[in-house]
Amino acid sequence: MMQRSFADHADHADRIAIFHLSMNACGGAEILSLTLSKALHEQGFRVHLVTTEKSNWPRINCMLGISNESVDREYVIPPFVTLPTIYSRCFNWVCRDAVFVPLLRKKYDLTITTMQTFPVVFSDIIYMHFTDFGPNYLSQVSGKYSQGIMRAYSLSFKGLCELFVRTYKGLSIKPMVITNSRFSKREIKRVLDIESHVVYPPVDTSKWRRLTTNGKKSNIVLTISRLEESKNLDVLPRLVKLVPHAKFIVIGSADQKSTSYVDTIISEAKRLGVSNRLAIMKNCGEAEKKDALAQAKVYLHTMRNEHFGISIVEGMSAGLVPVVHKSGGPWIDILEREQGRYGYAYESIGEAANTITEILGRDRLRAELSERAQERANFFSTQSFSSNMLSIIRRAITLRRQRTNSYDRAVGSILT
Repeated sequence: MMQRSFADHADHADRIAIFHLSMNACGGAEILSLTLSKALHEQGFRVHLVTTEKSNWPRINCMLGISNESVDREYVIPPFVTLPTIYSRCFNWVCRDAVFVPLLRKKYDLTITTMQTFPVVFSDIIYMHFTDFGPNYLSQVSGKYSQGIMRAYSLSFKGLCELFVRTYKGLSIKPMVITNSRFSKREIKRVLDIESHVVYPPVDTSKWRRLTTNGKKSNIVLTISRLEESKNLDVLPRLVKLVPHAKFIVIGSADQKSTSYVDTIISEAKRLGVSNRLAIMKNCGEAEKKDALAQAKVYLHTMRNEHFGISIVEGMSAGLVPVVHKSGGPWIDILEREQGRYGYAYESIGEAANTITEILGRDRLRAELSERAQERANFFSTQSFSSNMLSIIRRAITLRRQRTNSYDRAVGSILT
């Protein structure tokens, strides 16, 4: 007999809405959201995706290898406008979280926000990647917001962030918060003073592990990242200069805002005479990504205080040795604060250069680290993510139904 899913057993608990700003960024948050949609769809739930921008599914399928088959319906919240300022968050919050989420919530058995703009969200569950709504977050990720005109420009935004945090703390009923790492859990506790549940993001480890059968490895150092300032990619030209016998490749999703940032990096690489050993590949398809993972020996991650880092685990699954900044989820959660067991962490560019040089120069060491990195990557598999999320979602649906029934009984007793 075919096993019936949880949704089959429920009277009507099979409609779930996933709220996400845009799938077109094609980053880790989008992989997570679409993997969750697939897991729910396979369990018999009807999944509706609600975004503020129409999804470009050909681009998503090309870059992530994920189609829209698990999305039963997609809604685009009007008007969908992207403002080129830090204040676009406020516009998105009003359109989506303040107006449409409360209106749509009653139509679903559960609502899940997989990318919030501010902490005040009226969904049942928030998968909170990080506290990027914290009052001091902008100045932490970019020094330009700490001085001059840009400091004045961002003061009002800082005030809005403080207001939203105070408002959230004052809510009597808060959504369940899930996050991606112990590092993010600590930051959420510090900023919002709440406990969150850690469910590590999904990585299709079996898909990337197949690339390890390729024996044609080269002295390639690979980085996979969105091409934006917060990723700290501008350190690369100086790092490339210090590792003369390697080629560095960056594969990243890019938009119009990425152009000037990438141009700055390329200009600096030319000035230092290393542009022939630094390639930045924009909006590559999955096939090109696989080729790069199959050929590279080292995976480099440059972002400080990265929340988790799906691309790091993808690299580890493919047998690359990770070299990450000694902060955030990559150090705390992925490498478990252990140097030389699954990979290495660095604090300075010089330390990163020395580590990469040693890995590339010692084949036996690299082989040992590669094997342990692959084993560690399995801990963050898609199967583990889906199982954990489905368990939480089932409990959340049951809890919401109990609350609704209690409310209906209370209203009924008043009316009779």
